[in-house]
Amino acid sequence: MTQPVSTTEDAELYRKYRPKVFDLLVRRLRNVEEAEALAQEAMLRALQASKTKPIRSFGAFAMRIAHNLATDVLRRRRFEGGWVDPESALVVDPKPEQVELFRLRGLVEVLPPRYRQIILLRYEKGLSFAEIARSLDMSKNGAFARHERALDMLRESFGKRRR
Repeated sequence: MTQPVSTTEDAELYRKYRPKVFDLLVRRLRNVEEAEALAQEAMLRALQASKTKPIRSFGAFAMRIAHNLATDVLRRRRFEGGWVDPESALVVDPKPEQVELFRLRGLVEVLPPRYRQIILLRYEKGLSFAEIARSLDMSKNGAFARHERALDMLRESFGKRRR
């Protein structure tokens, strides 16, 4: 039996599973804004439920909640919009570059802290490897190597989630 999770465990579960939940919702709904809102809702419901009852697999539970929420939205769309020609429904494209950016940000969030820190310093702050090395008290080569390892991890994760 699983014990109720603590606040730090809540944050870790959120960081670990929210990108997966969001990815599922974007693929099903084809709408980034709706997916954002429903991902938040699904994660909140899963975290609240984990405090009241034992959950064997939090990830599977959160994904099931997200799936059910997406199904409700799709049913509501069908009911409100009437019949939709399946061929014309396939034409709608949810700005793939925006979806990919959200996916990448989510993957950066679940990197181990030392790798996430390098990526954020390099791409958010725009620091050079020498500046990163000074701020982290490490060698320039060490900063570069850690950056390369972080990129490898992101490439691997990004490729897995696309399949």
